[in-house]
Amino acid sequence: MDETGPMSKHETEADARILIDTLLRQAGWDPADKSQVRTEVSVSGPALLRDAPAGAAVLEEEEESRRTDYVLLAANGRPLAVTEAKRGRIDPYTAKQQVLPMAKYIGAPFIFLSNGEMTYFWDYENDDARIVS
Repeated sequence: MDETGPMSKHETEADARILIDTLLRQAGWDPADKSQVRTEVSVSGPALLRDAPAGAAVLEEEEESRRTDYVLLAANGRPLAVTEAKRGRIDPYTAKQQVLPMAKYIGAPFIFLSNGEMTYFWDYENDDARIVS
């Protein structure tokens, strides 16, 4: 479908989040339980969040803030995974480099990339992202 055609039923990121919430519940996570799932998490910190070229000088005082769609928490409250939601017509794999600095910064070892219809799981320290069901 091209840009000028009618909107699909999963056109917006909000539509994708409805599907992702259902997938989370099916996997045993309760999106309403903030001890399990945090949503719309703002991550801010030193400029290390920015994708700076190798060898670039970075001022430590610089702060940058980004938002991640979901953070899944372990039983002890530590970040376990970051989940990035994309609109239905966007391949979520394209968000890899967008979400990686945030996952690293908060210490989440895993990343999920999803548009509600297609989901990738990424153990970024050991392998590339792969499609999961």
